[in-house]
Amino acid sequence: MSSERTIIMRHAGTVMVGQLAVMAFSITDTLVAGHFADTALAALAVAAATYVTVHISLMGMLQALLPVWAELHGAQRYAEVGRSVRQALYLCALTATLGMWALFCPDVLLSWTQVPADLQADVRSYLTIVAFGLPASLLFRMYSTLNQSLGKPKLVTWIQVGALLVKIPLSIALVLGIPHVVPPMGLAGCAWATLVVMLLMIALAIVLLRTQDFYKPYRIWAPMEAPHAATLLRFVRLGLPSGLAIGVEVTSFTLMSLFIARLGVVATASHQIVSNMTAVLYMIPLSLSIASSARVSYWIGAGQIHRARQALRTGL
Repeated sequence: MSSERTIIMRHAGTVMVGQLAVMAFSITDTLVAGHFADTALAALAVAAATYVTVHISLMGMLQALLPVWAELHGAQRYAEVGRSVRQALYLCALTATLGMWALFCPDVLLSWTQVPADLQADVRSYLTIVAFGLPASLLFRMYSTLNQSLGKPKLVTWIQVGALLVKIPLSIALVLGIPHVVPPMGLAGCAWATLVVMLLMIALAIVLLRTQDFYKPYRIWAPMEAPHAATLLRFVRLGLPSGLAIGVEVTSFTLMSLFIARLGVVATASHQIVSNMTAVLYMIPLSLSIASSARVSYWIGAGQIHRARQALRTGL
């Protein structure tokens, strides 16, 4: 029991550090946008809420693949892990397409929630920019899920922490500007910084997949197979309920930003600060659940049900 507890807690701690680094992206934008202007912070609250609603719902579909890959890993069916990852790319392409369409067309949502007209232009601009980074973000989520399922979350965490070190100065430079070098871009600067960081993260993940010996047994880079209907249907059956459940859970928080927006700039900006604090606290149980799921699925794949039960009890 103590061995399982140590493994799960170590895994959860590593995941939590990475998740907190990602949360610091939003905190950075909040601080920088608030320094730029109250209206920029208010528009960020609405734009970020819209993006998070779309992104987290789609991310939930991909995160649901963790037990599939962990089980294959536990059964030492390494080549099948790679084949399953390649099939998941089709699901990722579909979710990215749907997500980009939703971010490009936010007018119905903004009108329904009566977001003030003076904020809507900035919100649309932000969403249009980050929409181009959504595929990269979802692909990185796949990479993160793969590493977590294999019990190797450290590479993901290092990338996320490194990305934060890029995100902070880049957001400051683009939002506030650099005299005689970069003009201040306001809220759009937050979006451009986020886009650049997303692209850097997935680029680094691809380099690691290509160069690290750890991934070779899984044959990730074998030729792409044609879509396999049964496999994709299984992915959808797993991912859709997970995505919907996470979407409903997250939307209960994010939609509040849109409704609060009608109360004015101060109320909207204040809610953005509080929502960041709530999200940080949420990372603790989320990290523990990811670590527990990976470990339980690994032992199920290895055929050691008693060890899976032990890991589940430890996680609880």
